[in-house]
Amino acid sequence: MHGGVAERAAELAEALVRLRDRVAAALAAGTVERDREAFEREVRERLAAYRDPAEVARYFDTFGAATDYDGMRLHLERLARRA
Repeated sequence: MHGGVAERAAELAEALVRLRDRVAAALAAGTVERDREAFEREVRERLAAYRDPAEVARYFDTFGAATDYDGMRLHLERLARRA
């Protein structure tokens, strides 16, 4: 059950860095809304390769992937205000 925890933690850290960089680029380019929508689609498509697409849709209709994007945007905007 606990096998691979370090590897999963490293994957999560890498994913957060990629999301941070992506959101920062969208903020700089003024394309946040378009990129947010693209992020939601990409996450759904990526997970649908491993799970039933209908199950993925039901899950993300309840817990949208874009909330992760929104959280990173809020984090970056707060950091910018402190600078």
